[in-house]
Amino acid sequence: MPREKRPNLRPEDIVVGGLYRAKRFKQGPYGGDNDRVVLWKDQLGVELQYDSDTVGLGRSYPKVSVEAFCRWASHRVNEDGSEWKP
Repeated sequence: MPREKRPNLRPEDIVVGGLYRAKRFKQGPYGGDNDRVVLWKDQLGVELQYDSDTVGLGRSYPKVSVEAFCRWASHRVNEDGSEWKP
């Protein structure tokens, strides 16, 4: 059974505080995963900053372009990992 093909996220779909799942989801050995929470987005919508279980302790939160984040992200999810419905 083939997986459902999702459309790529658009920059206007990214919201501060939203939790996003990767196109290539990975579950860590201790229960962590590579989901990302958007912490900050600049006024022009060009750059954002995110937090994730993959960010090491004591490290700065990474900043990436919104376009790069849209290429990485598959879709938005709820805190419990279920599908987010608008």
